[in-house]
Amino acid sequence: IYQEEAYYYIGNIKLLFYQDTRNAKKYFEKIIEFKNYQSSFYYNALFNLAIIYKEINNKKKSKNCLQLILDSTSNELLKLRAKNLMHYYKY
Repeated sequence: IYQEEAYYYIGNIKLLFYQDTRNAKKYFEKIIEFKNYQSSFYYNALFNLAIIYKEINNKKKSKNCLQLILDSTSNELLKLRAKNLMHYYKY
């Protein structure tokens, strides 16, 4: 779990401090590769990727990230967040 956590925080530093979307995306994608559906870092990485993809006009990948959240969790709060973002993005 520490590797996922490290990638998550490095990704956020790249994104928020350095405004380096490309490298931030790489770290969030590494977290997704673990496919740890019990990890909050997994879902937070998917949310971050959905937002990044939307900002770089890749609506298909953005929607896929949000749909993956809906398909892989029973956590109603996560599902609500994903549905709200889909509604906001008009998917």
